Amino acid sequence: EKFFAHPWHFFLAGMGVWSILSFLFMAEDKIRALKGGVNLKEGLTAYCFYAMLYAMAVLLTEEKKRKAVQLTMIFGSIVPALCFWLIELGFTRYDRGTIGVWLTVMTNHRASIYRNSNYYGYYLTVILVLTAAYLVSTKRKKLQAALFTVFVLNVFTLVVNDTLGAYVAVLIS
Repeated sequence: EKFFAHPWHFFLAGMGVWSILSFLFMAEDKIRALKGGVNLKEGLTAYCFYAMLYAMAVLLTEEKKRKAVQLTMIFGSIVPALCFWLIELGFTRYDRGTIGVWLTVMTNHRASIYRNSNYYGYYLTVILVLTAAYLVSTKRKKLQAALFTVFVLNVFTLVVNDTLGAYVAVLIS
């Protein structure tokens, strides 16, 4: 199957070309257009990264490998959720030892490792939709129990995350 056979691929490639042309000829601040601002890293670099992820997902056609990647994403969501809850429970103080120092330096309140609570909320939304799909489709009881546990953990995390962007993403999904 050719990459441009699907209309979405053509549309997204056109958006990429538009972004590059806008960066080259329209941006007054090239550094900000390339890297994004202080709080939002939504520059051309981020969009190139998103395009690369999308292309890798499109090229991953083998069902077994796709399932392995998706389950890794689901169970990998435990790490930022644990960081989130350690922050919420007050483990970011320097007197809490090495993990407290790391959490203070590497995280942000209600954003876990994402530095922006909206980004973390969007990530949780994607993970929750993916987890729900696996919960409905799998027949293996142990996997269902593990998925349910991750689902509940991420739902509670999303509720405490409390960002409007994440709620909009939940409604859309």
